Amino acid sequence: MSFDRLVVVDWSARSKPSPKAPAKDAIYICHSNNFEMQNTEYFRTRRAALNFIEKLIEKSLALKERIFIGFDFAFSYPAGFSKSVTLSSNPFSIWEFLNQEVTDGEDNSNNRFEVAQGLNSKFDGIGPFWGCPQNLHINGLPHKGTDRSSHGLSEFRLCEKYARSAHSVWKLFTTGAVGSQSLMGIPCLQKLREKFNKKLCVWPFDQEFKCAQIVLGEVYPSLFKFPSDIEIKTEAKAFCHDITDAYQTYRTLENLLNLNREGRLLPLLPNKFEEQILEEGWIVGLSFDSLKT
Repeated sequence: MSFDRLVVVDWSARSKPSPKAPAKDAIYICHSNNFEMQNTEYFRTRRAALNFIEKLIEKSLALKERIFIGFDFAFSYPAGFSKSVTLSSNPFSIWEFLNQEVTDGEDNSNNRFEVAQGLNSKFDGIGPFWGCPQNLHINGLPHKGTDRSSHGLSEFRLCEKYARSAHSVWKLFTTGAVGSQSLMGIPCLQKLREKFNKKLCVWPFDQEFKCAQIVLGEVYPSLFKFPSDIEIKTEAKAFCHDITDAYQTYRTLENLLNLNREGRLLPLLPNKFEEQILEEGWIVGLSFDSLKT
């Protein structure tokens, strides 16, 4: 079940191209080649990053390698959301929905806040998405989470309750807002599914992941322990970018490589909460042991 090539993608929901010089809150990709780490690479747009990922996959296919690609955003939503929107609990139904609704230009221009408003309108009252720039006023998309009314969904997925410091996927703006990254990232995952079809599986949703040549999974860099900010800045001088995001992408891949060597990268799902996990997803590297208590 091990992989020949591992990739970690630090995603971004920027609405404009990132600066020419490497900057924080941008896209960084680090990958390994036969267990050898490569330097972290910087991308200014999602389109450029997706093209790079597709080339890595095509190279692995040509070499008959198995490749795992981890993206640092939520692959699904708390139980009940997908069925409320698409009438199906299958997480891929929301992937297909977002791929149709989200627009993402070559210059990173996008409509994620308008899409969030449209999703909120499918629920009674206001919710569940919240957060947008103060100068942006969209009816039905509040600036604060406390301004939402009851929408009947959990604030967190099961895995987020066990992952330290994880933010709610409903949060779209300000520090730690993974919600926007997910809205902009899931359509890219769906495009990969459509392009590579049966050669690609998504863990844990696809049970065929044990023999698939291409596997996608959700990662969360904060799951792993990192040095202090001062140590990061010192160590980062050895890498191509003196940016914390780039460094953490590199170190996350390093941790995943260790799990891959030990055959523990993608464990089988536990019987307990299996149905919920198959709807909400799970974070690669987050142990299932806590669910057994």
